[in-house]
Amino acid sequence: MKTLLFGLFFLLSAFSVQAQRLVIGEKAPEVRVAKWTSAAVPVMSGKPFLIDFFHSSNNQCVANLVKLNIFHGNYRGKVNVILISREEHDKVAPFLEGKGYGFFTGLDDGGKTFTNYGVRFVPFAALVDTKGRLVWTGNVSALTNEIIDKALK
Repeated sequence: MKTLLFGLFFLLSAFSVQAQRLVIGEKAPEVRVAKWTSAAVPVMSGKPFLIDFFHSSNNQCVANLVKLNIFHGNYRGKVNVILISREEHDKVAPFLEGKGYGFFTGLDDGGKTFTNYGVRFVPFAALVDTKGRLVWTGNVSALTNEIIDKALK
């Protein structure tokens, strides 16, 4: 029985390692957006960006929206803050519309960005510097201004 449990644990661990295949300092994967939910579209090259992967059924993702908006306000014009979901617009819209959020929101192009970033669970976010390199990954709730400031240097 212990061998079976250990084998199951090992198998599940292997899948979670695959989800964390991003390497800090390496070039960030491509962001593929099928549709932006507003007329404004972020400039993606030569500008740092924070991308947060969102799903409306995840309470932590919903709670992180406030912190994303704070980052957007603190770094307006310096860092593009992007929320991306692979859900349809009608699922995401109730969480965003009328709330005054200023960050960019995109709908993933067939799940390509989720796949490119190896996202298998949310919440998950990545911070990318001006040279297009990953400088941080994790849950936005753990991200600080100091980490973002370091990425801007």
